[in-house]
Amino acid sequence: IEADPDANRAAPRLLVVWNLSLDPRPLRTVVAAPQRDLRLIAPDGRTVATQRTADGLVLDDSQAIVPPMGYLALRTVATDPSTDPDLPGRLDVAPDRLANDRLEVRIADDGTLAVLIDRSTGRNLLSGPGDRLIAHPDLPRFFEAWELDPDDAEDARDLTLEAPPEVVESGPLRATVRLRRGTEGLRVVQDLRLTRHGDRLEIATRIDVRGRRMLLRSLTTLDVRTDAVAFETAFGAVQRPSHRNTSWDEARFEVPGHR
Repeated sequence: IEADPDANRAAPRLLVVWNLSLDPRPLRTVVAAPQRDLRLIAPDGRTVATQRTADGLVLDDSQAIVPPMGYLALRTVATDPSTDPDLPGRLDVAPDRLANDRLEVRIADDGTLAVLIDRSTGRNLLSGPGDRLIAHPDLPRFFEAWELDPDDAEDARDLTLEAPPEVVESGPLRATVRLRRGTEGLRVVQDLRLTRHGDRLEIATRIDVRGRRMLLRSLTTLDVRTDAVAFETAFGAVQRPSHRNTSWDEARFEVPGHR
């Protein structure tokens, strides 16, 4: 995107954000960063808050709603970067903590998630470590590179921190803590991201595998009581049991999970 050098032009340059879901959503996305500083103006005349990051321009405005199956057009105006709007809410970050008005995340000494608190209820959503990374040999009894065996994880080893957690973004709209973990033949870099108004923790993961026949898993122990879990497939969703009460349940430990 580029700024409109003349704000009084008859046809100003616009940034159009589409929402292809069936629900209205607040403006919360990342777009390609422009070469020069600009302001984005919402249809009601407000300036939309932005943050320039390594992967683009972060937009996070809970008052700007993108309609379902519709779009929101933002006018671009060249400006001084010091003209940032006043931002409601909070966003805190430290090497072992991320927090906003909705979530609080604490990182344990081994790089796993120790606490994930829903601030609306004060409840910790974890009953054990979150985002625990393990690796184990991938040597199925049948169907190489296809089958998973239920006892594979018995030979698993935990990935350990190779450097202390590092704050790589500190707001005002998005904060990020970077974790570097690894084991023999495997290196993983994870960016734990939380936006100022967001209600989810995003984990961006980059994997460098130098070995063969290796399987990597991320394990999160949730404090949720349920008999079944729904997993998205290409054209719908499928349910699988969250327990192993019968031999049929035990056989359905491997599930699709597109999103």
